[in-house]
Amino acid sequence: MPPGRGRTYSSEQNERIRAAAQELLGRYGSQANLAASLGLKQPSLSSYLLGRYNAGPHLMKRVAELRGMTVDELLGETQTVEPVDRYSNRTMAVRVARLDGLAEPAVQAILSVVLQSERDLPIIEWIDAIRDEVRRQQRFASEPERTSGPAAPLPASKPDVDATTSARPMVRGRKKSGAGLSPVARPRRR
Repeated sequence: MPPGRGRTYSSEQNERIRAAAQELLGRYGSQANLAASLGLKQPSLSSYLLGRYNAGPHLMKRVAELRGMTVDELLGETQTVEPVDRYSNRTMAVRVARLDGLAEPAVQAILSVVLQSERDLPIIEWIDAIRDEVRRQQRFASEPERTSGPAAPLPASKPDVDATTSARPMVRGRKKSGAGLSPVARPRRR
């Protein structure tokens, strides 16, 4: 096969398209009739049928149409049929999430969600929910297991702090310096 021609499909897929075109040739009687139906010139069809060239998207689509089949059927690709979801936007969001490579457990968790209302969420909200679930599952996986033993001690208490003095400690109920003015209100000396 000449390089750069028909690189769209694998050799197996090209053979399937070529076999389907050969079958159509029997129905149309001549290469000229079939070529006209496919939108090609007869010499181009002849070269294709002899294996000199691979199929391009146009030829593949026309062969599938004339055979009365889908492109996927012609190429031998199986389609996975997803169960019908009552939330059509969620179905689209799940497809996007899977294409983005988001974790399947998070996708499955979102698929099990039932909304309180019958109203579907926008796709972006479903995608955000899947991403939030991924983060939640990652956080949960990274947390150490909790034991049923005594609770961890609380951190030691800190001295009283006055928020207006940028965390300066209080001394006997009065601020250390500044005559009671907050750092913002006190004039600065240079």
